[in-house]
Amino acid sequence: MRMLIVSPFLPYPIDSGGATRLFNLIKEDSKYFSLHFLFINYGGQKIDLEECQSALPGVVFHQVLAKSSKVKQLIYFFLSLLGCQFFCYRDIKRTINNIAVDNKIDIVQFEFSQMIKYYDRRLNTQKVLVIHEIVFRSLWRQLSIKSGFKDKFFNFFRFLFFRREEISALQSFDTVIVMSNEDRSYLAKFSKRENIEVIPNGVDTNSFSFPQDIRPSRQLYFIGWFKNLQNVDAMNFFLDELLPSCLSQDINFKMKIIGKDASDDLKKRFADAGFSYIEYLPDNMLSSLANSVLIVPLRFGGGTRLKILEAMSMGNPVVSSLIGAEGLDLVDGQNVLLYKNKDEFVQKLSDLFSSDELWKNIVKSARDKVESTYDWRIIVNNSLAIYNRLISNKQ
Repeated sequence: MRMLIVSPFLPYPIDSGGATRLFNLIKEDSKYFSLHFLFINYGGQKIDLEECQSALPGVVFHQVLAKSSKVKQLIYFFLSLLGCQFFCYRDIKRTINNIAVDNKIDIVQFEFSQMIKYYDRRLNTQKVLVIHEIVFRSLWRQLSIKSGFKDKFFNFFRFLFFRREEISALQSFDTVIVMSNEDRSYLAKFSKRENIEVIPNGVDTNSFSFPQDIRPSRQLYFIGWFKNLQNVDAMNFFLDELLPSCLSQDINFKMKIIGKDASDDLKKRFADAGFSYIEYLPDNMLSSLANSVLIVPLRFGGGTRLKILEAMSMGNPVVSSLIGAEGLDLVDGQNVLLYKNKDEFVQKLSDLFSSDELWKNIVKSARDKVESTYDWRIIVNNSLAIYNRLISNKQ
């Protein structure tokens, strides 16, 4: 079996949730079949593919430069809204076709909804789309959050664009892969085809190992890239609503915020609250988060949820909004603590701080869950059946 993966970024270095998923799945998949990886270089960056080749020696890497001007991108955007994008991105589509033909590729897999625009119906392979996040659902939720007219106007048109793209993809792609059964059920409402498969995210349970000594503490942490608006909103909501509610009930704690590209205004808010801000936490410093509580106060957005699985693997309890843990097969009060509003957030945190037994039961059950369901090796073994079915259908 030969596969070509098309992505907006490389799987290495591992500096985001999307890269984490790509790296781990590619590392395991390359043991079973031949893999090519095409990176769409949007910024004309100087990329050394040898670094990726060294990290993933079983993969052949390619890159193509996206040369479209902002004016042309805008034209393509409106053509897509009108369903007239046949002539868009011809150079990149041609590159994908050439790699597929030259290497006798069986499956071309497009990662992220942003890659749908490079789909070409003339591509003579099985075509797969991986939706890491249902973008139009996230944008619809975002429209309900308080924001200015300019943001709402822009996001409404983005909602229309991605709604068309993602729903159309259910018809045009041979298979659409999503992160959870919840995502599959949501998208299935828009299509009569039964071509939606689930390959969930996972965790390397060896790298994120369970501690020998469980010592409950009053240390919280949040991890998220601050170029993603859902993370900015989550932290502002935490500072504006959740933190004052905690302090009014005399629930005190220390907190670390980890994530690149926080604005100066947000950094000041962290400092004023007495919280530590770290742009990037290397793997060798993960121990500094041991026996801490991961909070996930997301109000919209989606994505990988990898930080939740990593926290569960390393013995850290998770307190999350319903949206923050959406799609994960978790049980409130058993392996995670979920809240619906700020009063429930305060109560769940208070219960966790006041009961060592609850803390220990939560983290032990969470570790059992990731070992049985979300270990990358289990996920890859289950995903092989999907790809084998695709090849069988083609034959």
